[in-house]
Amino acid sequence: MKLILVLISAIILSGCGFKPMYGQFSDGKSDLRNVMANIRVSDITEQGRPSRIGQVIRNNLLDSLTP
Repeated sequence: MKLILVLISAIILSGCGFKPMYGQFSDGKSDLRNVMANIRVSDITEQGRPSRIGQVIRNNLLDSLTP
């Protein structure tokens, strides 16, 4: 029963054009991994000085953007 469910799911997903989010594509388009890798997050300062809150926010952004 589980095998039939898996096969039906695979057929449905392939029919709707499902593509993995972080997959490599051969159609010449940039994949999401390369796009996300090119995002740069600058230092976050408070009145021109680095702050601990800015460092924490920057690190969280980097963790979220890095696949």
